[in-house]
Amino acid sequence: MDIFQKLEKLKRDLKVKIPDIVVGITSRNGNQTYPHKVRYSGDGKKYESGGEKLIDVAIQNEYGVSGEVPPRPFIKASRPQLKEMYREHCSDLVEALAQGKDVDIEMWARDVGEQGVTIIRNVLDDSKSWAKKNADLTVELKGGDVPLFDTGKLRQGIEYELR
Repeated sequence: MDIFQKLEKLKRDLKVKIPDIVVGITSRNGNQTYPHKVRYSGDGKKYESGGEKLIDVAIQNEYGVSGEVPPRPFIKASRPQLKEMYREHCSDLVEALAQGKDVDIEMWARDVGEQGVTIIRNVLDDSKSWAKKNADLTVELKGGDVPLFDTGKLRQGIEYELR
């Protein structure tokens, strides 16, 4: 029985409610609009960006936009670290619950959420080491060569939500 199966069994046996923890662009901020910018694609074509919802910008960066934006999968790149962090937290929780300790489940879930936010933001901060580099013209227009960073709104938009 793996740690997640043990946790599910303990939840049933002890009637413990553990909230779902959503990390990324959440329903709370996904509809915020992104600042307006003029951009150029890798083939030099001019296009305008901005006014899109933050969730749309995140999806466009994660999967790319044909001919305009290459995929830069920051969520996918975060998954191994997120899984390991969650596995460790679940293991600690299972151990505490099995020992009959009084556990503040909401505090535990908030800690998991905060650490998840940190992991994704760190992956974004390190995008220069793993993501496809920006086109030269984009670097010139942005005034910097860090992929996935322009206004900082995408990074700021990474948060967690308990459901």
